[in-house]
Amino acid sequence: MRRMGLEPLAPYPGATKPWRCRCINCGEEVHPRYNNVASGQGGCSNCAHGFSEIAPSIVYLICHELYQAVKVGIGNVGNDRVGWHERNGWELLALRSTDTGSDARAIEQRVLKAWQTAGYPAAVDSSDMPGSGHTETAVDRAETRELALGLIDRFRTASNDHSARW
Repeated sequence: MRRMGLEPLAPYPGATKPWRCRCINCGEEVHPRYNNVASGQGGCSNCAHGFSEIAPSIVYLICHELYQAVKVGIGNVGNDRVGWHERNGWELLALRSTDTGSDARAIEQRVLKAWQTAGYPAAVDSSDMPGSGHTETAVDRAETRELALGLIDRFRTASNDHSARW
């Protein structure tokens, strides 16, 4: 439970019964079943599998030479999502901080929409990314990188709160 960002608040009730826990990211009390969490499902419903919309977050752009792909992604500050990708052959191109997960998600969605509008198809198959994320990829071209970085910059400079930073 702790590896999934949950602090148990009651004794272990058994694998298939709700277990009273507090989410380390957002502080909400949740009641996931251990067997769901152990299989990678469940966790904090507010944070959607460990991603909190209210916690300080990151937006990243990575590339993979073999797949000839770029990927935009998000995570909360302190998670190891970028490290996981790097251990799987991806190279970090850019990493930006945002005040909240909502801000990070908004940037990610703008990049994905722009790639879709420009006609850039997903470049990686789900079988190549067992940890998910294949739908946030595009063919690695100068245009796809520039488009993503430009949208991230535009969000940064348009933000009234100047804490979003490079």
